[in-house]
Amino acid sequence: MIGPERSLSCAVPHALPNKAILNVIINGFRSYREQTVVEPFSARHNVIVGRNGSGKSN
Repeated sequence: MIGPERSLSCAVPHALPNKAILNVIINGFRSYREQTVVEPFSARHNVIVGRNGSGKSN
């Protein structure tokens, strides 16, 4: 348990840097016939939202 006197960086001194998705390029996959570029993604949050049946999970 990390208490108020210890930070996460002290508890994990050799942690790898975070990775982030910069963009997603979709071409000819299921409901995406034409090339589609989804960008920009936030360095802190990556979320894809849309209506049902709009291709989020494709």
